[in-house]
Amino acid sequence: MEIKGKQDDAAAAELERKKQEALALKEKLKDVKIEILAKAGNEGRMYGAVSTKQIEEELKKQTSYEIDKRKIIDTQSLASFGVHVIKVELFKGVIGEFRVHVKEK
Repeated sequence: MEIKGKQDDAAAAELERKKQEALALKEKLKDVKIEILAKAGNEGRMYGAVSTKQIEEELKKQTSYEIDKRKIIDTQSLASFGVHVIKVELFKGVIGEFRVHVKEK
């Protein structure tokens, strides 16, 4: 029984450490603004949409923060040019935000 208690304590400590890291990253992300270039179609409208993979790659390239594309929440609004707020679930219950500026190529 004593071993199981130590394992539970270690697991709880590890979860708390990960949560604290996520909270620290959340604070750093709120000042982040990345730029993504996209093609324009007819009448200056955006051709296609920006994918979560593109966001993940540009975030890593421009800031060195690594966030899995599956953690990105609600990117349906990235089908137009302009500045968009992206939400990302860094840890259960910890949602960070950063800005993506989609510009015309």
